[in-house]
Amino acid sequence: DLFCIQVVLCAAMENSLAVTADWTQGLQVEERQLQEYMCQKQHTIVLKGATAALKHTLEHTPTTGASDGFIHFGDSLMLRNACTEGLLQADIAAEEPPGSNGMARVLLSTGSGVLTACARTVFTISRVDDYDGFNKDTYVHYGQVIRLGSGPELTQRPHYLWADARTGAAQEANSREAVCLYPRAARGSHWRVCPTQRTLQRRGLTSMREMFERHEYVKLGDPVQLESVAAGFELVSDSTVIMTSYGNEYQVFGATTPGAAAQGSSMGATACNQWLFIDSDWAEGVIQSAKNKAYAPQSPPNSPRSKDSVLLPPKPKRTLDDPVALLVDPLYRAEANLEDLELQGKGAQRYAVLARIYPLLKGNGMHVVRRLRRMCLSSDVQGTGVMSMRTFQGLLSYVSIRLTEDEVQQLQALFGCDNYGQRQPQGSDTIDFHRFFQLMGRMSNLRLETVHDAYKKLKEHATAGVVEIRHIRQHYRPKSHPETQAGRMSASEAMEDFLRQWDVDHHDGVVSWEEFLDYYRDVSLAVEDDELFVEIVRSAWDLQEQTSSSQ
Repeated sequence: DLFCIQVVLCAAMENSLAVTADWTQGLQVEERQLQEYMCQKQHTIVLKGATAALKHTLEHTPTTGASDGFIHFGDSLMLRNACTEGLLQADIAAEEPPGSNGMARVLLSTGSGVLTACARTVFTISRVDDYDGFNKDTYVHYGQVIRLGSGPELTQRPHYLWADARTGAAQEANSREAVCLYPRAARGSHWRVCPTQRTLQRRGLTSMREMFERHEYVKLGDPVQLESVAAGFELVSDSTVIMTSYGNEYQVFGATTPGAAAQGSSMGATACNQWLFIDSDWAEGVIQSAKNKAYAPQSPPNSPRSKDSVLLPPKPKRTLDDPVALLVDPLYRAEANLEDLELQGKGAQRYAVLARIYPLLKGNGMHVVRRLRRMCLSSDVQGTGVMSMRTFQGLLSYVSIRLTEDEVQQLQALFGCDNYGQRQPQGSDTIDFHRFFQLMGRMSNLRLETVHDAYKKLKEHATAGVVEIRHIRQHYRPKSHPETQAGRMSASEAMEDFLRQWDVDHHDGVVSWEEFLDYYRDVSLAVEDDELFVEIVRSAWDLQEQTSSSQ
């Protein structure tokens, strides 16, 4: 009998773990899909603004070349990354503040497959040294040092692809070093053109040295690597997404070991440091190929449909499917990507309610998210994380968010469950409010370490390292409160608002690490930017810059 009981208990534990694993995996999938939709929506909005405000940078700029298949000094060409399949492009609206010399740096990125020759994607190739040991012809050779500069359509003063020589001596193997456009033709603008292994094989050569000694010419469309002479790293781009003035684009950086630096890339690390010089003719060839494929006649199926076979409903088709526009119009491509998400059930129809509610919660003050979550916990008498949809709707209205009936149905589809928290999106009047808050985001390691630094300081000032609410009151700086800094709340009001956020479980007023972290998890949900969150925490507890240690 004891053995049977043990078997039953083990089976129950396994089932419980399986359910937990499925629930966690489902949450992670939902987080990725929501993030993908929110990013794509934001990208489209930003890009629409850029097409108006930065129109001159997107107008067609012709490439130039000798039409012999080789690259020459003086050519104006585009540079395409083999990993992202996007063009190297400049964002003049995202200049860093000028340094001591009064010159600003221009952000670089690669796009998402659009092959448009415009002011931000066309660069002119120039020779660094006429006495560099290569022939005095106009051809660009492997091993030769070149400059890549922007045209007058982009900036009045030429800007060059730049690597800061100061970073070269202190690089780590997997570090990402800054690369930009900079208005100086000094050593930081020098880049050596190196062959890839694929290019060596195509030429029948075995080593880079052999390629250099033979003074081989660089062809259009050859995969090449660009090595900074000043910093020693290579030019790299991978699937790390950054927000530019044109929306979501891929990060460009320098790395001494590109494979290690791009390990997290979903596109793979092998091609992240490979670039292809291309011209408008090359891009037109790709566009024509896509057009031919799209408009090629479709052959009928080989076998007729049986009369007994089941006729499935046709899949919904994309309306934005012009193959040429997808390759030349970035806004058309962005809107087509939004449509794709909608057709896959991962677009506005599924997430529109969250796209509206989450920004409202985050924008209504630092403690609104925490207030709502605490009200949910108070209403959850059974402690199951489950409540009726109508109760949740009422709590949202308490923080000035009212739902339409369509939005209620969307929330039920996303978070509906039975009384035990098991997913039940159809016909359920109860929702899992824990999932609602978890989908708002998670704390990054940087935020977590900063919060730990704050609690560590409180422990150092507490008797025997036991933090109590009096220590919280004593060391908190109310002037750090965002509402106080904005002039909408006095310091005394900010202190009262802060102290109202604490539910101390211990009768002696002890504030545990878990309770302290719980507070800042809620604050973290309301603050989008990592740097702003870190500044809020450090200012609140008067932390000096220091290296975080593990708890």
